[in-house]
Amino acid sequence: MSWQYGFEHGPGNATTGAAYRAATMPRGAALAQRAVALAPRSSAAATAHSTALLLDFEWAAAAKEAQRAIALNASDTDALAWLTKIQTMQLDMGAALGECSRNCCRS
Repeated sequence: MSWQYGFEHGPGNATTGAAYRAATMPRGAALAQRAVALAPRSSAAATAHSTALLLDFEWAAAAKEAQRAIALNASDTDALAWLTKIQTMQLDMGAALGECSRNCCRS
């Protein structure tokens, strides 16, 4: 059986959850920022930075960076797809919060 995402020796040996996030997010975010610094006109670097921002729960900044990626290269299908995903997630989160306020959070 082939495992993915750090599960090389089975899921019991994988680093998961908060510990995995704490170990990987700072480095990933730093690498994405460095990519933008090295290639500020690169749509791919902007898309990677957008991904890091989203994974750090900075939704508005992630959408803005994805829009910048598209402005740099309007035919970059990765940037277009990523912006669509971010906007869909924002809509889904808004709908979930609205549903919660109507049904879950009644006093």
